[in-house]
Amino acid sequence: GDRAALIARWREELEAAYLGKSEHPVGIALGDAVHRFRLPQEIFEDLLLGVESDLRGEPIERYEDLHRYCYRVASTVGLLVVRLLGCRSPRTLAWAETLGVAVQLTNVLRDVGHDAASGRIYLPREDLARFGVVPEALLAGRTDDSLRLLLAYEAERARLLYERADALLPAEDRRRLRAACAMGAIYRALLGELHRRGFPATTQ
Repeated sequence: GDRAALIARWREELEAAYLGKSEHPVGIALGDAVHRFRLPQEIFEDLLLGVESDLRGEPIERYEDLHRYCYRVASTVGLLVVRLLGCRSPRTLAWAETLGVAVQLTNVLRDVGHDAASGRIYLPREDLARFGVVPEALLAGRTDDSLRLLLAYEAERARLLYERADALLPAEDRRRLRAACAMGAIYRALLGELHRRGFPATTQ
């Protein structure tokens, strides 16, 4: 169906949930949760913006655009989860935001060939030009030295984000966030594996 219309519909449903006026079963349940756990509406709105940017195929011009996209589709989920688990420390919230960007950036590096074949390039155009990588190389699934350097450059950004996240999480919240920490460790290991394999930009 019309996915843009569905996004608009869920924006209305989100608003209704916060006003306590939803009639949809999901909206009713959400309305209960957002008030019980004090979940900020703007986090859900940012998540919808991230989904919408994919539907529109908005170009990623600079790293700041990529960082914002990663925040919207991944960090938002983490920021909601930590609140559901009762974590309110500013450092824990910063941890969730930072880890979300690192994980999504790792996804971008893992799926670069597949995404390109699907018509979506998340690597910043500014960085593509800096390293002399043309979009056609991504579409063809070719991994030459220029592309490897570009992917290694983006991977270093992700590695630094993982390190920053590790330093942020307070010891008192680690037990409640064991599952999220395990997920972060898995994606960090995946980043290392991509590096060892020379960042294969295939569609597989």
